This record gives sequence, structure tokens and C-alpha cells, in this order.
Amino acid sequence: MLYIYIYIIMNKIIISCLLSILLSVIFYYIPNKSNYSKYIMIPLIVILLIKYTMGDWDKGYIYSHKDILFYLVLYLVSTITIFMLTKFVGNIH
Repeated sequence: MLYIYIYIIMNKIIISCLLSILLSVIFYYIPNKSNYSKYIMIPLIVILLIKYTMGDWDKGYIYSHKDILFYLVLYLVSTITIFMLTKFVGNIH
């Protein structure tokens, strides 16, 4: 039973990270007309969209260490994706 729970959690983490990469790429190519850096706005939008649509990695409504890990991992994945797009693809728009 424990293996099934671990499999479901790992599956959700992988899906969240892949969705974070996909959404970061999509939002990277939308022009940023705000006064905030794309390194702040895009990860914030991506985290909120994933939290709203998929939820986080634990069950229940109590904050735990998994919630901190959820925000940290998704922020880092999104920021690294934006950095790689900026560095290797350049500013196409």
C-alpha cells in the first residue's frame, strides 16, 4: 500500500514539474507589460495556476513541509526554464 502512495505522489511531482516547464515557456513568449521582472511574474503565475488546477502534493488543508517544498521546487523549475530560454533562445519577441 505504501508503494502505491509513493507512486502517486511521485507521479504528481513529475506532472507538476513538467506542467511548470510548459507554462513557463508559454508565458515567456507573451509580452510582459508590467513593471515587474519576468523572473518574478512568470513563476508566480505558474505556481498559482498549478496550485489552483492540480492542488499541492499532500492531502488536506493543513500547511506542512510539503507545501514549502511545492512552492520552492516549482519556483526553481520555472525560473531555470526562463533563464535557459533567455540564455539559449534569446529575446525573439
